[in-house]
Amino acid sequence: MVDMCTERASARETLWDWPDNDDARDAQFVEMLRAFRRSGGLAREAEIIQQQQTCRSSGRRGEDRPGPVICFEWGQRFWLPWFQFNRADMSLRPGPAKVLAELTPVFDGWAIALWFAQPNLWIGEQRPIDLIDHCLVSVLGAARADRFIAAG
Repeated sequence: MVDMCTERASARETLWDWPDNDDARDAQFVEMLRAFRRSGGLAREAEIIQQQQTCRSSGRRGEDRPGPVICFEWGQRFWLPWFQFNRADMSLRPGPAKVLAELTPVFDGWAIALWFAQPNLWIGEQRPIDLIDHCLVSVLGAARADRFIAAG
């Protein structure tokens, strides 16, 4: 998990507009905390690793499908939204993984987390995190449209 987060944090520069100061970035982090609260919130990387180890030692480990995860750095720690994991066995949920596959070519972890947390024009100004479990096709369409625009 550490390697995936580190790679994602430094793999490329985002096409998203970065805040000009720490206060704006802090405000975005608080916005993400609020948006992800209903879907399980945000977890520090160490918490995710501990939960994975607990599942592995208790025999509840899900299918081991390594793949990219939404991970970003804030406050000198790596953070991951819980909604992308099945908490019972810590496997990656397929819906969020599909959306992530659309966004990773053009956005970094911070921008992707913020993308899920903010209202999106393509889905009627609703937040992707609020629709992902019920309207995956619409969220995928929004992700694809935003990827095409960002890629130029």
